[in-house]
Amino acid sequence: MQIRGAFLPVINGFAVCALIQPHAAIAQSPAEINMQAYATTVRIEGPSEGSGVMYSREGSTYYVLTAKHVFDEEGNYEVVTPDRQRYPINPSRIQEYENIDIAEFAFDSAVEYSVAEIGDSNRILLGNAVFISGWAEETPAVQERAFLFSQGEVSALLQNPDQGYSLLYSNSTRQGMSGGP
Repeated sequence: MQIRGAFLPVINGFAVCALIQPHAAIAQSPAEINMQAYATTVRIEGPSEGSGVMYSREGSTYYVLTAKHVFDEEGNYEVVTPDRQRYPINPSRIQEYENIDIAEFAFDSAVEYSVAEIGDSNRILLGNAVFISGWAEETPAVQERAFLFSQGEVSALLQNPDQGYSLLYSNSTRQGMSGGP
């Protein structure tokens, strides 16, 4: 699959649509990875809610990967960036991919945001550390969407993925995190 210059042979994950690759051979702590995830993870708000990851920028146009099912309900959607700025998502700028639960959309901003580097999902091994981030929906106890970051490990690699979901992991996820890195 070709996505804005990045080749993703298999999109792995349950709530994950993008694999953030830590920079080169620099060992990073979970706290440093959390900071990168927070800077690149966006909220998607509208008739249904989800998360996404900014992974590319061309001029003032940012490209976001998310789960296709985030846009299952028709209506107006907005992307909320880490600095809480809101940008409308133009439906004509949403590209959905067949047979895989992934969508890409673009939005324009003069603000300079960080973008995630896409990793190679073929390099994942059982037992590897995996980090999940996203914006969980409100709950009765928590009255706002909250950024969650969870550390776990790869617990299974499926041979026959359905809709691209081939990676199982031990991380906790919540409603609203779908599409996050």
